[in-house]
Amino acid sequence: MIFESSHCPEDSRVETQFCQNLVAQANVDRAITPERSTSISPDSIRPKPSQAIQQIILFTPSRASNPQIQAALVKLQNQVAAELRSRGFTVQSVPTGLDSASAIAWINRRATPNTFALSLQTDAFLNPDARGTAAFFRAGDPQRQQQAEELVKRILRNVPTLVDRGARPDTETAFGRLPFVRQLSVPAIVLSVGFSTSPQDRNILLTRSSAIAQGIANGLAPRPVQARSTTQVPIRIRLNGELSENQGFILGGNAYLPIALLNGLAINFQRPKTAQLFT
Repeated sequence: MIFESSHCPEDSRVETQFCQNLVAQANVDRAITPERSTSISPDSIRPKPSQAIQQIILFTPSRASNPQIQAALVKLQNQVAAELRSRGFTVQSVPTGLDSASAIAWINRRATPNTFALSLQTDAFLNPDARGTAAFFRAGDPQRQQQAEELVKRILRNVPTLVDRGARPDTETAFGRLPFVRQLSVPAIVLSVGFSTSPQDRNILLTRSSAIAQGIANGLAPRPVQARSTTQVPIRIRLNGELSENQGFILGGNAYLPIALLNGLAINFQRPKTAQLFT
Protein backbone atom coordinates (compact mmCIF):
# COMPACT_ATOMS: atom_id res chain seq x y z
CA MET A 1 0.00 0.00 0.00
CA ILE A 2 1.22 3.51 -0.79
CA PHE A 3 1.19 6.13 1.94
CA GLU A 4 0.99 9.53 0.30
CA SER A 5 1.87 12.68 2.18
CA SER A 6 -1.80 13.21 3.11
CA HIS A 7 -3.13 9.67 2.87
CA CYS A 8 -3.15 7.16 5.71
CA PRO A 9 -4.97 3.83 5.80
CA GLU A 10 -7.71 2.94 8.22
CA ASP A 11 -7.11 -0.81 8.24
CA SER A 12 -5.91 -0.78 11.83
CA ARG A 13 -5.35 1.72 14.62
CA VAL A 14 -1.68 0.83 14.92
CA GLU A 15 -1.01 1.19 11.19
CA THR A 16 -2.92 4.47 11.01
CA GLN A 17 -1.06 5.95 13.96
CA PHE A 18 2.25 4.85 12.48
CA CYS A 19 1.41 6.48 9.17
CA GLN A 20 0.21 9.71 10.79
CA ASN A 21 3.41 9.97 12.80
CA LEU A 22 5.41 9.27 9.68
CA VAL A 23 3.55 11.92 7.71
CA ALA A 24 4.11 14.49 10.44
CA GLN A 25 7.84 13.75 10.51
CA ALA A 26 8.02 13.80 6.70
CA ASN A 27 6.44 17.26 6.60
CA VAL A 28 8.97 18.48 9.17
CA ASP A 29 11.80 17.03 7.11
CA ARG A 30 10.52 18.71 3.95
CA ALA A 31 10.27 22.05 5.76
CA ILE A 32 13.85 21.77 6.99
CA THR A 33 15.36 20.30 3.83
CA PRO A 34 13.22 21.12 0.78
CA GLU A 35 15.73 19.50 -1.55
CA ARG A 36 14.69 16.14 -0.06
CA SER A 37 12.03 15.83 -2.74
CA THR A 38 14.67 15.28 -5.42
CA SER A 39 17.26 13.35 -3.44
CA ILE A 40 18.16 9.75 -4.21
CA SER A 41 18.09 7.13 -1.51
CA PRO A 42 21.53 5.63 -0.83
CA ASP A 43 20.14 2.09 -0.93
CA SER A 44 18.52 2.54 -4.31
CA ILE A 45 19.61 0.72 -7.45
CA ARG A 46 19.85 2.61 -10.71
CA PRO A 47 18.19 0.38 -13.33
CA LYS A 48 20.16 -0.28 -16.48
CA PRO A 49 19.02 1.61 -19.58
CA SER A 50 15.74 0.04 -20.65
CA GLN A 51 15.47 -1.96 -23.84
CA ALA A 52 12.41 -3.07 -25.75
CA ILE A 53 10.13 -4.81 -23.24
CA GLN A 54 9.79 -8.55 -23.76
CA GLN A 55 9.01 -9.74 -20.23
CA ILE A 56 6.69 -8.14 -17.68
CA ILE A 57 6.62 -9.18 -14.03
CA LEU A 58 3.49 -8.39 -12.01
CA PHE A 59 3.31 -8.02 -8.25
CA THR A 60 0.24 -7.66 -6.04
CA PRO A 61 1.09 -6.89 -2.39
CA SER A 62 -0.83 -8.89 0.21
CA ARG A 63 -3.78 -7.18 1.87
CA ALA A 64 -4.70 -9.56 4.67
CA SER A 65 -6.84 -6.85 6.29
CA ASN A 66 -9.15 -6.69 3.26
CA PRO A 67 -9.63 -10.10 1.60
CA GLN A 68 -12.21 -8.76 -0.87
CA ILE A 69 -9.81 -6.16 -2.27
CA GLN A 70 -6.96 -8.68 -2.25
CA ALA A 71 -9.04 -11.12 -4.32
CA ALA A 72 -10.04 -8.33 -6.72
CA LEU A 73 -6.41 -7.30 -7.23
CA VAL A 74 -5.32 -10.89 -7.86
CA LYS A 75 -8.12 -11.21 -10.41
CA LEU A 76 -6.99 -7.97 -12.04
CA GLN A 77 -3.41 -9.21 -12.12
CA ASN A 78 -4.49 -12.41 -13.88
CA GLN A 79 -6.51 -10.42 -16.42
CA VAL A 80 -3.57 -8.10 -17.11
CA ALA A 81 -1.31 -11.14 -17.57
CA ALA A 82 -3.73 -12.68 -20.08
CA GLU A 83 -3.98 -9.42 -22.04
CA LEU A 84 -0.20 -9.05 -22.22
CA ARG A 85 0.36 -12.68 -23.22
CA SER A 86 -2.13 -12.24 -26.05
CA ARG A 87 0.18 -9.50 -27.35
CA GLY A 88 3.24 -11.73 -27.34
CA PHE A 89 4.84 -10.81 -24.01
CA THR A 90 6.30 -13.19 -21.48
CA VAL A 91 4.54 -12.56 -18.16
CA GLN A 92 5.48 -13.75 -14.68
CA SER A 93 3.60 -13.08 -11.45
CA VAL A 94 5.26 -12.84 -8.06
CA PRO A 95 3.89 -15.64 -5.82
CA THR A 96 1.18 -14.41 -3.48
CA GLY A 97 2.13 -13.99 0.16
CA LEU A 98 5.60 -12.51 -0.38
CA ASP A 99 6.31 -9.23 1.36
CA SER A 100 7.78 -6.34 -0.63
CA ALA A 101 11.41 -7.11 0.21
CA SER A 102 11.02 -10.77 -0.76
CA ALA A 103 9.15 -9.80 -3.92
CA ILE A 104 11.92 -7.42 -4.96
CA ALA A 105 14.52 -10.15 -4.45
CA TRP A 106 12.32 -12.62 -6.38
CA ILE A 107 12.04 -10.22 -9.32
CA ASN A 108 15.75 -9.34 -9.37
CA ARG A 109 16.65 -13.03 -9.61
CA ARG A 110 14.48 -13.41 -12.73
CA ALA A 111 15.09 -10.04 -14.37
CA THR A 112 16.59 -9.74 -17.83
CA PRO A 113 17.62 -6.59 -19.74
CA ASN A 114 14.20 -6.67 -21.43
CA THR A 115 12.15 -6.95 -18.21
CA PHE A 116 9.70 -4.43 -16.79
CA ALA A 117 7.99 -4.72 -13.38
CA LEU A 118 4.56 -3.44 -12.34
CA SER A 119 3.05 -3.40 -8.86
CA LEU A 120 -0.76 -3.39 -8.71
CA GLN A 121 -2.32 -2.10 -5.52
CA THR A 122 -4.84 0.26 -3.96
CA ASP A 123 -4.47 3.28 -1.72
CA ALA A 124 -6.49 4.15 1.39
CA PHE A 125 -7.51 7.29 3.22
CA LEU A 126 -9.52 8.18 6.30
CA ASN A 127 -11.89 10.25 4.15
CA PRO A 128 -13.97 7.91 1.92
CA ASP A 129 -14.36 10.72 -0.64
CA ALA A 130 -10.69 10.39 -1.61
CA ARG A 131 -10.53 8.72 -5.02
CA GLY A 132 -8.35 8.24 -8.04
CA THR A 133 -5.78 6.31 -10.03
CA ALA A 134 -2.09 7.20 -9.92
CA ALA A 135 1.14 5.72 -11.28
CA PHE A 136 4.30 6.24 -9.21
CA PHE A 137 7.69 6.29 -10.88
CA ARG A 138 11.26 6.73 -9.71
CA ALA A 139 11.90 10.45 -9.27
CA GLY A 140 14.29 11.84 -11.86
CA ASP A 141 13.49 9.24 -14.52
CA PRO A 142 11.76 11.08 -17.41
CA GLN A 143 11.33 7.90 -19.45
CA ARG A 144 9.48 6.21 -16.61
CA GLN A 145 7.45 9.36 -16.02
CA GLN A 146 6.30 9.29 -19.62
CA GLN A 147 5.41 5.63 -19.30
CA ALA A 148 3.46 6.29 -16.09
CA GLU A 149 1.54 9.12 -17.75
CA GLU A 150 0.64 6.87 -20.68
CA LEU A 151 -0.45 4.12 -18.31
CA VAL A 152 -2.87 6.36 -16.42
CA LYS A 153 -4.17 7.91 -19.63
CA ARG A 154 -4.97 4.52 -21.16
CA ILE A 155 -6.70 3.28 -18.03
CA LEU A 156 -8.90 6.39 -17.84
CA ARG A 157 -9.72 6.08 -21.52
CA ASN A 158 -11.12 2.61 -20.81
CA VAL A 159 -12.69 3.51 -17.46
CA PRO A 160 -13.55 7.25 -17.52
CA THR A 161 -15.41 7.00 -14.20
CA LEU A 162 -12.06 6.72 -12.41
CA VAL A 163 -10.44 9.93 -11.15
CA ASP A 164 -7.11 11.03 -12.63
CA ARG A 165 -4.41 11.53 -9.99
CA GLY A 166 -1.74 11.43 -12.65
CA ALA A 167 1.85 10.23 -12.80
CA ARG A 168 3.79 11.04 -9.62
CA PRO A 169 7.40 10.72 -8.50
CA ASP A 170 7.92 8.39 -5.58
CA THR A 171 9.29 11.30 -3.55
CA GLU A 172 5.69 12.48 -3.12
CA THR A 173 4.90 9.52 -0.88
CA ALA A 174 5.16 9.78 2.89
CA PHE A 175 8.26 7.60 2.94
CA GLY A 176 9.95 9.84 0.37
CA ARG A 177 10.72 6.82 -1.81
CA LEU A 178 9.22 3.53 -2.95
CA PRO A 179 11.54 0.52 -2.69
CA PHE A 180 9.74 -1.19 -5.59
CA VAL A 181 10.92 1.46 -8.07
CA ARG A 182 14.34 1.98 -6.45
CA GLN A 183 15.63 -1.43 -5.44
CA LEU A 184 14.80 -3.33 -8.60
CA SER A 185 17.47 -3.81 -11.24
CA VAL A 186 14.88 -3.20 -13.97
CA PRO A 187 12.47 -0.34 -14.73
CA ALA A 188 9.33 -0.41 -12.60
CA ILE A 189 6.12 1.46 -11.82
CA VAL A 190 3.77 1.24 -8.85
CA LEU A 191 0.16 1.56 -9.98
CA SER A 192 -2.48 2.57 -7.44
CA VAL A 193 -5.69 1.55 -9.18
CA GLY A 194 -7.88 3.48 -6.75
CA PHE A 195 -8.81 3.84 -3.09
CA SER A 196 -10.08 0.76 -1.30
CA THR A 197 -11.73 3.13 1.19
CA SER A 198 -13.79 4.79 -1.56
CA PRO A 199 -17.13 3.09 -2.30
CA GLN A 200 -16.96 4.28 -5.93
CA ASP A 201 -13.40 3.10 -6.57
CA ARG A 202 -14.05 -0.17 -4.78
CA ASN A 203 -17.11 -0.83 -6.95
CA ILE A 204 -15.17 -0.04 -10.13
CA LEU A 205 -12.39 -2.43 -9.13
CA LEU A 206 -14.90 -5.19 -8.43
CA THR A 207 -17.05 -4.70 -11.54
CA ARG A 208 -14.78 -3.19 -14.22
CA SER A 209 -11.57 -5.15 -13.73
CA SER A 210 -11.56 -6.40 -17.32
CA ALA A 211 -11.69 -2.85 -18.69
CA ILE A 212 -8.98 -1.76 -16.25
CA ALA A 213 -6.79 -4.69 -17.34
CA GLN A 214 -7.19 -3.75 -20.99
CA GLY A 215 -6.25 -0.16 -20.17
CA ILE A 216 -3.14 -1.31 -18.32
CA ALA A 217 -2.14 -3.55 -21.22
CA ASN A 218 -2.72 -0.71 -23.69
CA GLY A 219 -0.54 1.56 -21.57
CA LEU A 220 2.32 -0.93 -21.39
CA ALA A 221 1.99 -2.48 -24.84
CA PRO A 222 -0.23 -0.57 -27.28
CA ARG A 223 -1.48 -2.69 -30.14
CA PRO A 224 0.26 -1.68 -33.37
CA VAL A 225 -1.86 0.29 -35.80
CA GLN A 226 -2.25 -1.68 -38.99
CA ALA A 227 -1.22 0.16 -42.13
CA ARG A 228 -4.10 1.06 -44.40
CA SER A 229 -4.22 -1.18 -47.46
CA THR A 230 -3.51 0.50 -50.82
CA THR A 231 -4.61 -2.49 -52.89
CA GLN A 232 -7.85 -2.09 -54.83
CA VAL A 233 -9.90 -5.30 -54.93
CA PRO A 234 -12.40 -5.29 -57.85
CA ILE A 235 -16.03 -6.16 -57.10
CA ARG A 236 -18.89 -6.90 -59.51
CA ILE A 237 -22.16 -5.02 -59.15
CA ARG A 238 -25.51 -6.70 -59.74
CA LEU A 239 -28.57 -4.55 -60.64
CA ASN A 240 -32.03 -6.08 -60.92
CA GLY A 241 -30.46 -9.52 -61.03
CA GLU A 242 -28.02 -8.67 -63.84
CA LEU A 243 -24.32 -7.91 -63.66
CA SER A 244 -23.41 -4.34 -64.50
CA GLU A 245 -20.59 -3.58 -66.90
CA ASN A 246 -19.32 -1.08 -64.35
CA GLN A 247 -17.15 -2.44 -61.58
CA GLY A 248 -16.50 -1.08 -58.12
CA PHE A 249 -13.68 -1.96 -55.76
CA ILE A 250 -12.86 -2.39 -52.08
CA LEU A 251 -10.03 -0.34 -50.59
CA GLY A 252 -9.09 -0.30 -46.93
CA GLY A 253 -12.28 -2.11 -45.96
CA ASN A 254 -14.53 0.42 -47.74
CA ALA A 255 -16.55 -0.19 -50.92
CA TYR A 256 -16.40 2.35 -53.77
CA LEU A 257 -18.90 2.66 -56.65
CA PRO A 258 -18.21 4.16 -60.09
CA ILE A 259 -19.74 7.61 -60.66
CA ALA A 260 -20.83 6.49 -64.15
CA LEU A 261 -23.10 3.92 -62.53
CA LEU A 262 -24.73 6.53 -60.31
CA ASN A 263 -25.21 8.88 -63.27
CA GLY A 264 -26.73 6.09 -65.36
CA LEU A 265 -29.29 5.43 -62.65
CA ALA A 266 -30.21 9.14 -62.60
CA ILE A 267 -29.33 9.36 -58.92
CA ASN A 268 -29.06 12.94 -57.72
CA PHE A 269 -25.69 12.56 -56.05
CA GLN A 270 -23.92 15.47 -54.40
CA ARG A 271 -20.34 14.61 -53.56
CA PRO A 272 -19.39 15.46 -49.94
CA LYS A 273 -16.29 17.60 -49.53
CA THR A 274 -14.61 14.80 -47.59
CA ALA A 275 -15.34 12.13 -50.24
CA GLN A 276 -12.34 10.50 -51.92
CA LEU A 277 -12.14 10.07 -55.68
CA PHE A 278 -10.07 7.30 -57.25
CA THR A 279 -9.21 6.79 -60.90
